[in-house]
Amino acid sequence: ERDSAKELEVFEKDRVEKKDEEEEKADEKAAGPKGKHVRFHDRRVIAYENRIRAYSTPDKIFRYFASLNVVERGGAKHIYMTPEDFVRSITPGLIQPEGLGLDQFRTISFDQWRKECEERVNKATSSGVVAPTTTTVRDNASGKASVTGIAQERGGDSIFTQLGHYGLISFSDYLFMLT
Repeated sequence: ERDSAKELEVFEKDRVEKKDEEEEKADEKAAGPKGKHVRFHDRRVIAYENRIRAYSTPDKIFRYFASLNVVERGGAKHIYMTPEDFVRSITPGLIQPEGLGLDQFRTISFDQWRKECEERVNKATSSGVVAPTTTTVRDNASGKASVTGIAQERGGDSIFTQLGHYGLISFSDYLFMLT
């Protein structure tokens, strides 16, 4: 009995592997000469994410596509989307980056996020990609207004630079942009 159970298990494993190989070969044929094909696993993930976009509540969509858990100066943690996350949340077929998903976030301090944004702005202006402009941003913790070059990175007065802190999108901002 044990041998027949093992043989059946091995047979089933081989059958599944052959089926996967056949599906991958079909993917390669469908890709054409350019070689740009979507793997079977990626197609399944895309279909799942498209169902989330179509049928889930805004809260679940936000939690699935948001990528940042920002620790503010007082120690409070808040979940935010980046502009890229927002675009992914409303565009069918765009896949969430590996390692991110429902309630899975990259934890970062607000100061660290601001520093990353300023570095991208400096890189963009030094390479001549965008012209220098400034935007006034009010710091909620201190209430002070400061001038920043964040508008440079996003190409001027984008809605993403007008909402939130340094392009971060809160859940209320997300709902505002959906309506």
